[in-house]
Amino acid sequence: MTMIVTRTSKLAAVLASVALLLLLACGEDATQPAPVPGDLAVNVVSPNGFEGAAVLQTIQEGIVDITSEVGQAHHWRAGGVSRIVVLLDEPGDVRFTLSVADLNRPPQLRVVEVADPDNRLRSLVIGYVVESEPVMGAEP
Repeated sequence: MTMIVTRTSKLAAVLASVALLLLLACGEDATQPAPVPGDLAVNVVSPNGFEGAAVLQTIQEGIVDITSEVGQAHHWRAGGVSRIVVLLDEPGDVRFTLSVADLNRPPQLRVVEVADPDNRLRSLVIGYVVESEPVMGAEP
């Protein structure tokens, strides 16, 4: 059996290949903005009022540094997880500044441990909310 290939079928095959390549290229986001390093003001909203300390974590990369004006703040990354520990000098709101590699992709933080004003671990971390926003003068 002889197969007849016409000019029209060749053109259709080429056009289909080009369309497929264009669709595959659309999967890559060429318009993704360049990273914008900066600082985030982070506040842990507690359903219990003042706290003594908190431990937060994220699986995202990009934390550069952490500072706190009301206590000590530390962070480290191991096993694909970043942990943040904030120890307050006096009971109060857990607030800190996080320097990140890209304000366009801020880390999604979650609370994993909290200590009450007497530095006893809370039995539950339900109801805690982590809020963050760029520090004035920083751009996302």
